[in-house]
Amino acid sequence: MIQIENVQLTLSKKQILSDINLSVAEGRRLAIVGLSGSGKSTLLKCICGLIKIDSGRIVIDDVEMNGSNLFLIRKKIGYVSQGNGLYPHLTVLQNIKLANECKSRTANKFIEEVEFMFELTNLPLELLARYPRELSGGQSQRVEIVRALISNPKILLMDEPTSALDVLTKRKFQRDLKPILDRFNTTLILVSHDIEEANYFSENIIVMNEGKIVQIGTLKELKASPKTDLVREITC
Repeated sequence: MIQIENVQLTLSKKQILSDINLSVAEGRRLAIVGLSGSGKSTLLKCICGLIKIDSGRIVIDDVEMNGSNLFLIRKKIGYVSQGNGLYPHLTVLQNIKLANECKSRTANKFIEEVEFMFELTNLPLELLARYPRELSGGQSQRVEIVRALISNPKILLMDEPTSALDVLTKRKFQRDLKPILDRFNTTLILVSHDIEEANYFSENIIVMNEGKIVQIGTLKELKASPKTDLVREITC
């Protein structure tokens, strides 16, 4: 489903991504971990077309990403940004409606699906009329999940979705999110700084360093045979 071939990216004369090669089959779950500045979040933004790569190819469902088909590819992708990605001047419902612009469904059908998603994510319906500033951190993250999944994307990209949450809220959010992902069976790529979170959500873990993929494997495999000191430190 996702094929990344020899991707290179330089920003402000600094090499951000170098020789990235990766294949993610439909329905699989993958996590990316690494130190700050290793290129994790940038790679995610390249996959969803927010950043244009310098060279190489990103192919989604056998279609290479480029300027002419970017809109069609983005319709297949749900993206949850790091921190609070909700528009502060829009209500919760208005934020979620942004994902409905790409779908040909009636207003009533859309509201039915929103209510269903709110039930799945344990969100009260009265939050629909509120603004992001009136939500807790956990509620904001759940609303972002609803907005990302309401269009039933084939691919879900999540950039450190729990980084702004306290420990207890983070663990509850993780427990609540897992069955939702199971239900939708969406291909998932998760960026996280937490190796335990990466292991909880994914089948394989990518370790990145200085814009390169250092090693890929299950947490057990990475611990058993780390290729670098960084992999050993991250997985210990």
